[in-house]
Amino acid sequence: MAKKYCMLAFMPVTCSICAVPETARVVNEMLERRETLDKIAAATGKHRSSVARHKTGSCPLSFLAYKAAKAKSKGKALDQDGRLIVAWPPEAPGSKRKLTFMENGRELTPAQLTAADVLLIVRYARPLLSVSLLAEAYAENVERSPKLHVLNLPDTLLD
Repeated sequence: MAKKYCMLAFMPVTCSICAVPETARVVNEMLERRETLDKIAAATGKHRSSVARHKTGSCPLSFLAYKAAKAKSKGKALDQDGRLIVAWPPEAPGSKRKLTFMENGRELTPAQLTAADVLLIVRYARPLLSVSLLAEAYAENVERSPKLHVLNLPDTLLD
């Protein structure tokens, strides 16, 4: 018996939702509000499976492209001419200087900051243990097992 073969020619599929930009806008907005696929299909007259394909598809006006463009436009508005500035706390606890502003390894004065700059403010967490308690625990560890040194603390803590 001879085998029969069927050959299919695949043509590029055009998204029926993207074909009408106004429909794509409405569908994308409804997807963003997390409306159900059935509700979107009923509102637009498109089939539920078309809406599902549009949501995850790679068509030009797909929901993924819509979300990416929206995120990009938000980021652009935030950082048009701004720089990323890291604000470091003072090194010594009683220091007169409040913060040190750094951009790409270069120190800035507060007067050099602009409204468009994005500040990353660093704050150090308080230590969980005081230095004296840590030194006491280290001394106890050394006393119990002098050959094992789990912590390598500076000698100044043990004085």
